[in-house]
This record gives sequence, structure tokens and C-alpha cells, in this order.
Amino acid sequence: MPRAPNDAATSIADAAEDATLPSDSATASESADAGLTVASDASHIATGLGATCQTSADCAQFDATYCETFQSHTCLIQNCVPDPSVCPMGWSCCETTTRFGLPTLCLPAGQCPN
Repeated sequence: MPRAPNDAATSIADAAEDATLPSDSATASESADAGLTVASDASHIATGLGATCQTSADCAQFDATYCETFQSHTCLIQNCVPDPSVCPMGWSCCETTTRFGLPTLCLPAGQCPN
């Protein structure tokens, strides 16, 4: 049965449509280490960002490998603390580990939990 849309899912999905990684955000080797693919000559759209998911297995083939299953049920980029530039332009690397026990996540700017 399809899930009813909610504000968090809509907000993340809308932000994901315009999300790109800056071309100078990482070198090819740094990106490979982070599990991302970044074009060296142009901005790269992070694959899977904002895609609907039920588990992280649904996101495994994307750049955005983490499925946020509590509210938005969308694929997100995780573990951004070592290199916050893996987050697309207009997104922030959010510390969600201490308070929520989640990996650090790239979320649309202004949506990091306090």
C-alpha cells in the first residue's frame, strides 16, 4: 500500500531534485574512498538522493546509500563528517550520531536537528 506523503519526505524529495555536488568538492580518489562518483569536469547529481525506500538495501546502488526510515523514507548521503563537501550544494552535513544514534547525514540546509 503506498505511503501518504509527508512534509519531511516532500521537502527532501524537492531538495534532492536540484542537488548537485560541486565539481571541485572532491578529487576522483577522495570520492571513490567515500563511495561517491563525482565527475571531474562538471557538477554531478548525487544518484538516488531523495529516492523512496524502505531499507538501506533499496539505496545500495546509489551515491545516497542510507535509507532514513523514521520519517521521510528517502535515500540520503551518509557519513559526511570526514568530508562535508560530499553533501550537494544547498545541503548540510548534520551531526545525528550523538542525539539519534544515526550516521551523520546530508540534509537540506536548515533541516539539521538541533
